[in-house]
Amino acid sequence: MEYIIGENGNITVGIKEDNKLMEENPHIVSEGGYGIYNKAGTFGFYDGKIEASIKAVYDTVTEIEEGATLNYDDEEKVVNLTKEPKPLVKIGEKTYTNLQDAIDSCGNEETNIKLIRNAYYTKNDTTNNIGSEKNIIFDLNGYTFNSAILNQTINNNGALEIIDSSEGKNGMMIVTEGITIFNSKGATLKISTGILENRTDKVICNEGNLQIDGGVIKGTKNGLIYCVYNTGNVNMTNGTLIAKEEKGGSIESYGIYNCDNGTVEFNGGIITSEHYYGGKSYGIYNNGSKEIVINRGTIDITEPTFYGN
Repeated sequence: MEYIIGENGNITVGIKEDNKLMEENPHIVSEGGYGIYNKAGTFGFYDGKIEASIKAVYDTVTEIEEGATLNYDDEEKVVNLTKEPKPLVKIGEKTYTNLQDAIDSCGNEETNIKLIRNAYYTKNDTTNNIGSEKNIIFDLNGYTFNSAILNQTINNNGALEIIDSSEGKNGMMIVTEGITIFNSKGATLKISTGILENRTDKVICNEGNLQIDGGVIKGTKNGLIYCVYNTGNVNMTNGTLIAKEEKGGSIESYGIYNCDNGTVEFNGGIITSEHYYGGKSYGIYNNGSKEIVINRGTIDITEPTFYGN
């Protein structure tokens, strides 16, 4: 059983901004499930330690004490707060404790940044910005990048490719606040492998050039779902887009929502869109001034496959 359950509400453990970080107190132990079960609510974790037989925290920690770091064990069954951050990513053999420091260290040559453990970003953290001169390959490496960063987790103004070099190809970005990746005008984003899941907002907001050659882009928000919200250029050759609220409640779901002067070419892959409770589902929705080009691929939805020109 869950020790503390919160759904669409607020959970607080510890005292915020009391200038004393207690790593062991309060101590929450659940022997039959989750320590904290937080579904679509907020969870402020400011002091203490949480242990559980399945997972210390489901779904996410929203906010932590300023200057602290979430410290999980390898199985995510135990979590506490510490002021000593662990290495998170590496470039070659050099490690960094946060993604932004690694990005800032890069020049204009193509650089691989590899995730080396599960990441846990909260709303305390700020957007990871990629400058226009950067050329980044972000390798999820079989790990999960959890984020509750407000606005967007990554703001790309340069060139960014998402890959997963692990054998299982199960590396993920799971975002519970804000947009997963905002791809600015003139920027290039390529999704090759890996899983991008957003539970609260758009997965990708594209104003630049978006190339989808693989991976999974998944929107599971309870409400309006956009896998890709596009005003730029999208070319999809492979991979899967899934717009589906898994427990019901989505009003409208869009695999690709195209507007303004956006262009879309669908040259392969799978788009799945599903809604509940009388909503609407669209594989590709064109609300823009340009025609959509569909050459091949599969679109599987519960309502019209295509809307627009």
